[in-house]
This record gives sequence, C-alpha cells and structure tokens, in this order.
Amino acid sequence: MKLLIIGYGSIGARHARLATELKAEVACVSNNPDCPYKTFPSVEIACSTWMPDRILIANATNKHLSALMEIEKTQYSGDILIEKPLFDQASSYQPKSPEKIYVAYNLRFHPLIKELKKQLGQRKIFSAEFHVGQYLPDWRPGTDYRDSYSAHAEQGGGVLRDLSHEIDLAFWLCGAPERVIATGGKLSELEITSDDVFMSLVQTVHCKAVSISLNYLNKVPQRLIRINAEELTLTLDLVAGKLDVNGQLIEHRPDRDYQYTSQIDNFMNGNKNDLCSYIEGLNIMEFITKSEYSMKTNSWETIVKF
Repeated sequence: MKLLIIGYGSIGARHARLATELKAEVACVSNNPDCPYKTFPSVEIACSTWMPDRILIANATNKHLSALMEIEKTQYSGDILIEKPLFDQASSYQPKSPEKIYVAYNLRFHPLIKELKKQLGQRKIFSAEFHVGQYLPDWRPGTDYRDSYSAHAEQGGGVLRDLSHEIDLAFWLCGAPERVIATGGKLSELEITSDDVFMSLVQTVHCKAVSISLNYLNKVPQRLIRINAEELTLTLDLVAGKLDVNGQLIEHRPDRDYQYTSQIDNFMNGNKNDLCSYIEGLNIMEFITKSEYSMKTNSWETIVKF
C-alpha cells in the first residue's frame, strides 16, 4: 500500500511514521530538507510517476483546498484523507467524488469516545457539554508558539479550527447543528492574531442544549464531555482517561499515537464507518463560519446543512 502525504510538518511527520509502522510505503510532497521519505515537488508529478493508493493532505489548513484541487487535476481516483479542519473557510467547491474524501478527526477512534458512543446508543439526549483547553505556549516543546500556524488567523489558526475535534464530536454524538449563538475571539495577552477563546450554545438535530467551549489558555490541560440522556449520565475526562457511566468508572489511557494509528489503519484498509465524511466536514466549516458571524452580531444564526 502506497501512501502519499502532502506536507511534512509535525502532523505530516507523525502520519508518515505511523503509516510506515503499519508497513505502508510512504512518499511526500514537500520541500522540507529534513523529510526522510521519497519526496516530490508537486502533486501532479507524485501522482503520475509514483501512483499512490491513498493520499493524505497534511499541509497548512489554508492550503488544504488548493491541494485537493491539484489532486483532482490528476488521474488519481482513490480515497483522500484531509487533516482537520477540512478547509480554513467554508467553500462551495464541488469535488468529483466527495464520497471518497474524509476528514482526520482522530478522536473518534479513542477507546473511551467509542465506549461513550456505545453507551449513548439511540437514547434521547437532554443536554451535552464539550470543553477543551490547553495553554498554547506549552503545545509544542522546543518551539516558539508565535511561529506556529495556530498563532496566525491568516494560516487557518485559532481555537475554532485548531480544536475543532470537540465540534466534530458534538455533532457526531448529538446530530448535525441547526442553530448557534457564540462569543469569544482574541481575548488574552498571547502574542497571536488568531482567536484564543470560543464559547457557543448550539441546537442540534438530537439535542437542543449543547455547549462547546474551546481555549488556548488552560495552564492545566482539560478535555471534558458531559452528556445527560435517558436514564444515563456520562462524564468523560480524556486527560485522566476516565469515563463515568452513572457512577461506574471505566478507565483507559492509550498512548498518544493510538487514535492516529487506528485512523490511518482504517483509512488505508477501507474501513470507513468511523471516519468523518466530507459532508460532515462541510457541516463543521458551515458551523465555524456561522459561529464567527454570531460572535460579531451577538445573534442566533441558522446553520444550513449539506
């Protein structure tokens, strides 16, 4: 199995390493001199001469769409996995085969997320809370946070996109979004141009009371989910690796690579049930766009579902 990775930054390097461990043959479209894999100067040359079986887009968020458009100009017709979020802005671009495009929301593959979804089943959901926060300067040890794409709005950075795992989980568990009211923006003294705090109330298809809170500020990292459903209260602390189900504790702390490896393995082998679809990725982008508008107008915004 031949995997072409577009981009070789920190996330591209991780995907390449894990795919290699899964016995895939890896090549990259990159000009990074530190890339240890076969490299190509363009998507066109890589697709025409190397002919990959799968493609993973892992360059800067604001370059995802142009990379996808480059792929579609070639003869490549296989599956494509795009690092989250799908794009930096909502787009009307219509790919030739959207059913073959997926978005890399790897938290779906965390064992406790899968257990939470199993416990939830088809129960009616009354309320749901999603919270994530971590101090941006601590994210990438040995690097200056001000130089990362996260710090720059023009590169697709900011909590609303950077930490959109929680947005994906909210809609994966509670149904597609229908309305949102949001607040936040660049509120702290971090030396960045992107948003560092985002809070929203959302009405979804299956739950009329969903809150989503994201920030770059928590000095002690937190990643929490709380859901009240029929005869069931679920509280998940992903940092501690603990899921409370009506007072009964389930513990699981997989290594940092576990969900990335599971995601790559499923993508490479065609097991797509838990992968985020292109349409779901578009719904997240529409949510982000309407949330940003809501932050400016302080009003409820209707979300058009794709």
